[in-house]
Amino acid sequence: MTTAKQKKYRHDITVEDLVIWTYQRQRADLIVERGVGLLPHEKDADGIFYKNISGDGTYQVQRNAELGTRIDCFGFPSAEIHPDAELVHELIKTKFFTHLDRGLLIDFGKTGLVPEWLPGAKPEIRPAYKKNGKLKMIYGDRKHPIACEIEIVMSQDHIDFKRRIYTQWWDALDKLRAQLWERDTQVTSFNVQVPGAARTPWQRKTG
Repeated sequence: MTTAKQKKYRHDITVEDLVIWTYQRQRADLIVERGVGLLPHEKDADGIFYKNISGDGTYQVQRNAELGTRIDCFGFPSAEIHPDAELVHELIKTKFFTHLDRGLLIDFGKTGLVPEWLPGAKPEIRPAYKKNGKLKMIYGDRKHPIACEIEIVMSQDHIDFKRRIYTQWWDALDKLRAQLWERDTQVTSFNVQVPGAARTPWQRKTG
């Protein structure tokens, strides 16, 4: 893995923090996808669907609430986002990322929540109980119980599924990092670092 050249005038940032900045601070998906700040003919050129909006102000209030800011359509376009945020969003939309990759990255960017990987989880089963607190029994005939019923509290399949999703999220982050390193000359403000999170934290040695 060849490290991108670190430039002193740029800030170091993990790829996780860059994704969060792109979608929480820059609102890249809302601004880019909706063509906020673009004139109708510019939206046409970019293939962005738009329709005429009534002048009662309702749509403007809704849009301001979604963006968390008021877009000034006069003079210099205040809807212009940071070029690094636009680059991140455009890369995530490319064929290098699957639909699941995109969903995981954008959801993480908007919420800051790492996919759950169930730390310390182990397969677990336990006896099943009735509402009155008594064990649910299995009967060989009408009178003689031969075993108690059990219920699955945590299955290995569920644990494996959660950890596959976490691993795909991590791989998508690292894929984004690699794409940004390949396009290092286009990145203006950041030295993008590898993911700060471990790829398989459940395999850490303890003690």
